[in-house]
Amino acid sequence: MTETAEITKEPKISAIWIIPAIALLVGVWMLYQYQSNKGPTIFIEMPQAEGIIAGKTEIKVRSVKIGQIDHVRLSDTQDSVIARAQIDKHYNELLTDDAKMWVVKPRIDETGISGMSTLLSGVYLEFSPGESKQLKEKFTLQDEPALIGKDVKGGRFKLLSYKAEVLDVSTGIFFKNYKIGQIETATFDWENQAMKYGIFIKEPYQNLITLNSIFWVNAGIEIDLSADGININTGSLSKLLKGGISVGLPEQQAPGDIADDGYSFSLSQSYKEALEERFYDFDYYLIEFEQSIRG
Repeated sequence: MTETAEITKEPKISAIWIIPAIALLVGVWMLYQYQSNKGPTIFIEMPQAEGIIAGKTEIKVRSVKIGQIDHVRLSDTQDSVIARAQIDKHYNELLTDDAKMWVVKPRIDETGISGMSTLLSGVYLEFSPGESKQLKEKFTLQDEPALIGKDVKGGRFKLLSYKAEVLDVSTGIFFKNYKIGQIETATFDWENQAMKYGIFIKEPYQNLITLNSIFWVNAGIEIDLSADGININTGSLSKLLKGGISVGLPEQQAPGDIADDGYSFSLSQSYKEALEERFYDFDYYLIEFEQSIRG
């Protein structure tokens, strides 16, 4: 009896299948590397996309690039623009809830000229990190650049004005004609029909703001008409252009306790009115005279 030996042949793997398999593995590895190195995605709402170019417009902090706009589209309501940006993974902790963002472009005003470097490189978005620990992915672009960085030390106070003229953001705060701060925010309270200002006083000058300090509008030019004639005093050019706010103490009055951050003061139209408006409680009296008080 003859035994038949079965010979098993090992299958041969064709090179046709090896090359695509290697390519697939390489592709998966590259995708993994891309995803692992990819930072967070954020969305920025802005009124319009003037100067914003997908794939070119950068996001910077202190002139250091932390991300780039990669897509721009209209919002669902078509009344604003939504820009998508990729942020470097090393800067994820900067995306705080109180962070601010604005467009850096050429600006010319009474304070000087800024952003001229963007004439060649194009506009970019400046990112100012906040102090919150809460992170977010949706931001709203500010209309104007932040005037004072978080790293600038000083004090913040509030001014309430019912009758004084309306002043612009960045208007200076002066103590004895020396600029010690500026208006940081300006809003109109339509219910009380009053202007509310947030002011910033640079360190160490916030120690000049005491509980008995008075604030009044300084238009930059003062005219004094007396028996000695007409005396005209003018301030700096910035005061003439934008006006200013003066702060001081009533004459012959010693400084009081230093005001805490957030303390609210009244803003008056003039120094004379500031002295009068220190007193809020009044009593009225009726006086009878038996003789004439003519003259």
